Amino acid sequence: MLLTITCYGVFLEQLSLEVSKVTPQTATMVSGIKSSNQTGGEVVWKFGIMTGVASPALSNDGAIVYIGVHDQYFFAVNTTTGHEKWRFRTTGNINSRPVLSNDGPGSPPGSTVYVTSADSYLYALDAETGVQKWKFKTGSYVYSSPALSNSGDTVYVGSADYYLYAVDAATGALHWKSKTGGIVNSSPVVSNGGDTVYVGSDDTYLYAFGTYDGIRKWKFKTGKGVNSSPAFGAAVYVGSDDSYLYAIDGDTGDQIWKFKTGTGVNSSPVVSNGGDTVYVGSDDTYLYAVDTATGDQKWKFKTGKGVNSSPALSNNTVYVGSDDFYFYAVDAATGVQEWRRELNNAVGSSPALSNDGATVYVADQYQYLWALSTGYTA
Repeated sequence: MLLTITCYGVFLEQLSLEVSKVTPQTATMVSGIKSSNQTGGEVVWKFGIMTGVASPALSNDGAIVYIGVHDQYFFAVNTTTGHEKWRFRTTGNINSRPVLSNDGPGSPPGSTVYVTSADSYLYALDAETGVQKWKFKTGSYVYSSPALSNSGDTVYVGSADYYLYAVDAATGALHWKSKTGGIVNSSPVVSNGGDTVYVGSDDTYLYAFGTYDGIRKWKFKTGKGVNSSPAFGAAVYVGSDDSYLYAIDGDTGDQIWKFKTGTGVNSSPVVSNGGDTVYVGSDDTYLYAVDTATGDQKWKFKTGKGVNSSPALSNNTVYVGSDDFYFYAVDAATGVQEWRRELNNAVGSSPALSNDGATVYVADQYQYLWALSTGYTA
């Protein structure tokens, strides 16, 4: 099916690209559930950047999508129109996904957006205007995406200087820093209890640090570098360049199970809402669904090239990009393709979903931020 759609971004142009879908089956539409005869993957708009891009994140109200690019700029884009709202220039490439603040009393949630840059800085920007509030300097380039403490008062971020940093979210002051044995491109994640922050390192280890003091609780050794960012559920799940997805006890650092893919796992896992399945991509071309209790494969979905994009889950659908230039929507329970959209370049960006699940935002490697319909109707 070929579509010709006028889209808006930094420039206007017409788009004609393939949307491929599985043959629809007759199904009954239930409110809030996607039926098999719905469509998805149509372009709402595309925002032209013409350089390497990172992964997008949405404002708390869903009105703005934020994304950094390799020409040093960080953009805020209106999700309705696809028009630029503002841009902020750092002095290095941006490879990370931003995070929105969880502010305390007297300040609206999401009033600050945090983003890192290869210029070695963590930036805090006014989410509405793009004005810099503060910046914090690490010792080297930063590809790690920032993460917030559960209370929202601390930002955690890794750096190529081997350190994980804990920084005051309001002021940019350093709380603590803890050293690993290698470059930290993995993005940290905080436990549900809020007392532990987990992060991978290129030194082959996954680390657990106390959130309040930065003291190391344990480290777990894999076979190669850990650039995948961990996910937290009943266990800590993380991929490694050694081709394995690991499930690790969050308290002790003991291995629960490991699942072998065909090659390195740079994709970051995501856990289902029910907690029974973890989804992750591999450079072996597959997206995997793995049972969180046993480590057994539930299904695998083949794309045309490596899957370095981290999946996103919404309304029983897994969304993920591939280096084969396609962006996929896959049934979370069965692994059956719902639709796919051909983009202009490899899709290593990790997607972001609108609050209502109707739109997914994803970037291809060198040209565009895309807003695509999911086919979901609330």
